[in-house]
Amino acid sequence: MENSPFLKIMIKFLRKYYLSLIFILFVIMPAAYMRLYRISEYLTFLGDEGRDVLVVKRMLIDGKFTLLGPITSVGSIYMGPVYYYLMAPFLYLWNFDPTGPAVLVALLSLATVFFIYRIGREFFSPLTGLAASFLYAISPLTVIYGRSSWNPNIVPFFATLYMYCLMKAVLNKEYRWLTGSGLALGILIQLHYVAFMFFIITPAVFLVFKRLPPWRYLIYFIISFFIAWSPFILFELRHSFINTQGAWRFFWQQSKEAKPGGIVRIYATINDVTVRLFWRLVIIRSAELTKIFLVILTVVAAYTFKSKSVKYRAALKFLLIWLLTGIFSFGLYRGVIYDYYLGSLFALPFLFSGFLISSFFRSGITGRLSALSLLAILSYFNIMGTPLRLEPNNMLKNTREIKPLENRIISR
Repeated sequence: MENSPFLKIMIKFLRKYYLSLIFILFVIMPAAYMRLYRISEYLTFLGDEGRDVLVVKRMLIDGKFTLLGPITSVGSIYMGPVYYYLMAPFLYLWNFDPTGPAVLVALLSLATVFFIYRIGREFFSPLTGLAASFLYAISPLTVIYGRSSWNPNIVPFFATLYMYCLMKAVLNKEYRWLTGSGLALGILIQLHYVAFMFFIITPAVFLVFKRLPPWRYLIYFIISFFIAWSPFILFELRHSFINTQGAWRFFWQQSKEAKPGGIVRIYATINDVTVRLFWRLVIIRSAELTKIFLVILTVVAAYTFKSKSVKYRAALKFLLIWLLTGIFSFGLYRGVIYDYYLGSLFALPFLFSGFLISSFFRSGITGRLSALSLLAILSYFNIMGTPLRLEPNNMLKNTREIKPLENRIISR
């Protein structure tokens, strides 16, 4: 039996792919269960979701294709139509049942888990990738947003994909990945205007790393961006850039708050967003615990910058640019900042948590115990807060029951 060819092949396979097997068994499977289990009963189905289904249904049945997406809640600006076209095949395959687009969102949420794992594993360590992706998989907020059809709910996927491609280009000098970055960015800014922060983050990355890609690849980036953004551009060309002008007026009005009179408010917003980003997504239990966590993370990050681990240092610097520039962008915004506005930064608290756990784990027996304890505590907080412990809201079922009643009342 010891000399069995089959056994040797299995041992060789396990040695080569054990990390992938761990990822599938302990990360992807729990993530899939939490997002797809009774999805039609747990999904959110309100006015925005109903409007989107009607628009896509008219596209598929009546051939009324559109170059405009949903209207924003602020500024009376329309977004691009890309989400409607992503919804279309899933709505059709599910026979016009709104569950179909919710499955699309769930699958993209699972893909976000995968790319968080890849960022952690490739640019930090395998443990960083596993810990970060596992925490994202079980986080209550990512589960809630990962099983309902709404355009902001897929922002975390395209934001993470964009930054993964950019990291490959900047840190590894694999510039062909800029084509993927361009496509992701062109889609991102059609999902939510908060994604415009990446127009600040990207130059900041190139400036800090002093590493501008060759012109050929920058042209690929620009072309792929405009290809993805083209439906919205066509509408703007036909209507004298009405949305672009509205967006510019809105952002210009917001930027006026950067004057001295608004400094206190900007600081308060930055502080609130920083704490809330880690609290709502990772720590769960309380804001005070989150502040302690952030202090520990800051100390470990500062130590890393002084160490000789050049690879970790470069990747950590990249994540900090993403975090600090993104948070500062929110400081210029005067309105209420809802949790889903943070979608462009969703991957960050998990990657930083994975980095912290991995850093502890490399620090001897005491460090390993600390790492395992931290992972266990965070897992407990997240699992105890999982929305699966609550009864389904049955919004879709209730809507189906209310509609016939409404029609009968109107006909009287």
